[in-house]
Amino acid sequence: MFEKFNVPAMFLAKDAVLACYACGRTSGLVVDVGASGTCISPVQDGWVDSKGLNRSHIGGRYMDAHALSLLQSWRPTNPPLPNYALERNVHETSTGRRAVTSKPKALPNISRSYQAYMALDMAKEMKESISRATESPLADIEGKLVNIPVNHYELPDGTIIDIGLERFACAELLFDSSSVDLEPAELVALNLHPTRPSALHNSNNTQSIAQLAADSVFRCDVELQAACVSNLVVTGGCAAIDNLPERIRSDLENVIKPGK
Repeated sequence: MFEKFNVPAMFLAKDAVLACYACGRTSGLVVDVGASGTCISPVQDGWVDSKGLNRSHIGGRYMDAHALSLLQSWRPTNPPLPNYALERNVHETSTGRRAVTSKPKALPNISRSYQAYMALDMAKEMKESISRATESPLADIEGKLVNIPVNHYELPDGTIIDIGLERFACAELLFDSSSVDLEPAELVALNLHPTRPSALHNSNNTQSIAQLAADSVFRCDVELQAACVSNLVVTGGCAAIDNLPERIRSDLENVIKPGK
């Protein structure tokens, strides 16, 4: 940077610290829910407390893979196809309105990795459109949500599907990973899943995001723990899931102070 581009100065900072600064804080507990996983970092006066770092492999990619598995389970005999694999035709109906029909394209020599990438991208769009986190564990309130209004979602081929409780399934993976497939075929094809056996069997992979956050807090010095809990910063692409920050805060408080 100095010799080739002649920059006068350069400063490097950790993502967690910058996330705190972006919220006008110098201390806090940063929960970064990104594509490759979830990273939890305690920040104290602008410095990351390394002894409190925690990481889970459950993140956006596993949510995408889970959303794709839901799509495939709804249409097992005719799985939905991504945009690249469809040929669309526009025509007028008898009422003079325009209609679009689609049919599969004949595409030879498409690599397995490209097929996996585009399938995950299709599932990602659905996840970003309809996903939401519940206010409390889904298993506890599932019966109360049976009659919630459904969301209508249009697949690339024009099919409209109704999504009810499934809208909560992706975000719930962060709080209950019992249904997570650690080696989904699409992530394996893209080499995006944890390949080390030690990583697959690490206990952190089965803990909820609230348990990991509480563990990070308790690893910090006692006099700094209150500042972490009272300054929770949720960042990363998946932080945009509706109600996710509120659910993380609620579960964290329940783990630290059970029954309150």
